[in-house]
Amino acid sequence: MKPCLYDEEGNEILLPTKKEVCGSCGGEGMRALHGLDVTDQCREDPEFEEDYFAGRYDTLCDGCGGERVVDVVDEDRLDPWQLNDWYDALEEESRYYWECEYERRAGC
Repeated sequence: MKPCLYDEEGNEILLPTKKEVCGSCGGEGMRALHGLDVTDQCREDPEFEEDYFAGRYDTLCDGCGGERVVDVVDEDRLDPWQLNDWYDALEEESRYYWECEYERRAGC
């Protein structure tokens, strides 16, 4: 999905983008299996260790879907008002994330 802003009438304004290496996977396109104590698993099962380090448990990166790059807003090509609105949108997104995290931790 391309990054965008909305004008006063609710019309979508697509923002200029550029490609960057995915920050989630570092450009690998895959991510390692998470949520396991790999050290204990490797001690108990040498075959698991071999498979794990061979990448057999890796999955496609959630950030780039295996593409290795992602579209990011090219801030150098934004008008000053677009840049200001873009920063406001990022701040609002961050605020929403932390509000959701606070509610999750409170058991909501």
